[in-house]
Amino acid sequence: MNLGRLPLERKTGEEPFRDGEREFDLRLVDYWRWSASDLVSNAQRGTLAEFLVAHALGVDGGVRTEWDAVDLRTRSGAKIEVKASGYVQSWDQPKYSSISFGIAPKQAWDAGSNTSSDTPVRSADAYVFAVHAHREQESINPLDLSQWEFHVLSTARIQQECGDQKTLSLGALERLSSGHRVGGRAEQLSQDPRFRHVSPKRVGMPKGVLPAGAGVVLLNQWKGVTADAGPQTR
Repeated sequence: MNLGRLPLERKTGEEPFRDGEREFDLRLVDYWRWSASDLVSNAQRGTLAEFLVAHALGVDGGVRTEWDAVDLRTRSGAKIEVKASGYVQSWDQPKYSSISFGIAPKQAWDAGSNTSSDTPVRSADAYVFAVHAHREQESINPLDLSQWEFHVLSTARIQQECGDQKTLSLGALERLSSGHRVGGRAEQLSQDPRFRHVSPKRVGMPKGVLPAGAGVVLLNQWKGVTADAGPQTR
């Protein structure tokens, strides 16, 4: 028997809890407030970073896929992995957390086909590393985009420089992504051919689009002209 994939619909938050035909004065948004208000926790911060990248790429409609080989797929078919980390946690910290990201090749499970890869791979074409760089507990706010920095690396570059390495430190990331970093206050765009259609100045975005996301938006402009930009063959 094959039940197929369950069709999902986007919720509004106003859906009521119920007991059969009887509705309670309790809404889905109440659950969301209870379960997802700690945006500084690693789990929620990671999901939020994923949403910000999805929004910048214009693929934040529908419903997030909880488990899949990659986090996001652009309209042009590019596969994106989003990694997030931050200095400040919501628990009692003796010191700031060290920034690092998991980049290990993994056996990928495809949610659409319910199949897994035979060998560990990096399934994405590119990685976006989201650093919640704010350090002041009193003013920390993951919804403030000026507190974030985004670094973009193609998987080809990671494969070339890191091999089967399992983690990537912030220092190593900054060396590899030099000129490909986009922050809320300053944007450093290199002269890399991938960026030739974008001004080094702050990119003007349509209303509602991630204002700090110039480097992220560049992802859907990658045309595969260079090995560092195009989809990977595995």
